[in-house]
Amino acid sequence: MRKLRYIGVTKGSGPAALAVLLLCVTVPHGQTQTGTVYSQLWGQKGEKWNAAGILKDFSRVGYHAGDAAIPDYPVKLNVRDVGAKGDGIADDTEPFRKAIQDCPAGGAVWVPNGTYKISDWLQFKDKTDFALRGESRDKTILWFPLGLEEIHPRSAQTSHGTTTTAWSWSGGYLWFENPRELGIENLTFKYPDKQYPGHFLERGYNGINYKGAKDCWVRNVGFYNVDLGMNLDAGSVNNTVAGVFFDAYAGRRNGAEGSHHGIQVSGATTKANLITGFEFTLYGSSIHELTVDWTTSGNVFATCKGANMHLDHHKAPGPDGPFGNLWTDIDIGEGTALWMNNASGSNVDDVFWNIRARRNVAAPAANLKNITVGFPTAQAASLNTARPWLEPLQPGDLSPQNLYLAQLGFRGGNTAVRSRPLAAPSRPVGRVESGAVWYAYPLRKRTEVDAEGRRIPTERRP
Repeated sequence: MRKLRYIGVTKGSGPAALAVLLLCVTVPHGQTQTGTVYSQLWGQKGEKWNAAGILKDFSRVGYHAGDAAIPDYPVKLNVRDVGAKGDGIADDTEPFRKAIQDCPAGGAVWVPNGTYKISDWLQFKDKTDFALRGESRDKTILWFPLGLEEIHPRSAQTSHGTTTTAWSWSGGYLWFENPRELGIENLTFKYPDKQYPGHFLERGYNGINYKGAKDCWVRNVGFYNVDLGMNLDAGSVNNTVAGVFFDAYAGRRNGAEGSHHGIQVSGATTKANLITGFEFTLYGSSIHELTVDWTTSGNVFATCKGANMHLDHHKAPGPDGPFGNLWTDIDIGEGTALWMNNASGSNVDDVFWNIRARRNVAAPAANLKNITVGFPTAQAASLNTARPWLEPLQPGDLSPQNLYLAQLGFRGGNTAVRSRPLAAPSRPVGRVESGAVWYAYPLRKRTEVDAEGRRIPTERRP
């Protein structure tokens, strides 16, 4: 059942003197819209919240635990100054490797708009105080014509004994081990227009791998035709991933599947990461759009949407299972895949706050002791302080919509994912070639991720 919910009218100028803004809100069967509603665990402004109670504090996640804004390092090198062409034909692998290696601490490598062919992985260890910064996400393209399995074959077996490639669930073309204060910004990873070969048959069209990362970030990044977008692994703590967009060409999907993993957070000591402001298009859908694996805990997934999302808990409850993660302000789309391709649906001690769908779905199993507030289900409320706690309030009317931001604001943390526009060079950084100067032009004034990590619509395809 669909209802059109009137939001507001904005007066303009010129021929279009009046713009009427309507939002189509899906109201699942059994739920009605009642206006603003509040949880008994929070109240209107946090007056009912007890951080020592059943609803724990998730505000100390992401870059510097939410106590500092992500830095904008000044540009120190331009990839074109070290030989990159950006024409999609010349191999720019070595210029990128050199620029990243040679960039001094506290500086950024500038990547002007263009298509940069990368033919091998770029691996770095212990890199600190650095950013790789594109001029604009949709026009700064890193082009990978081959899969990692074609370049560096890695045979592996699944838990069921099936022979496959380890690239199916791990690694990336851009690989940083033990990075600190490091970011990747404003560019798109693009792979060939080939149909997804299927589960455990991946080619290794993988993007970013952060292993043991601390206080690092990825922001305003696109993935196109990817098998695995991003992996946070092996003790990655307090990192922020903000404003990430997954898309693919129309022939990419193999049945309902277009890739293996979107964003994966894995590892016993991987915790307190913030993943916010991202979108999966219909063609960019995955077997597992968002994954928590092994005993990762205390991570926040916020403000995102997908065509028919899986919130993947990849290990069953027990000594190896993930636990205690927050999922808030998420539009899962159709709602038929939420608990599919999972070990157990949800997992122990998770919190689901404002989850929207086009239909009712089953709430997490009672034995998992989840907190579920603002959830599309026909199940009756269960206000059990020993948990499970279920308040099936209408998600669109729930306040606050984003529990993470509410808790962060309550304690006075830094709610800005970005404190100011990403810094372009203060003067042209370039070289003369064939009579032309390659300039690093300033970024567009538009902001692609707002202060709360919400993605502002831009071009949908690179």
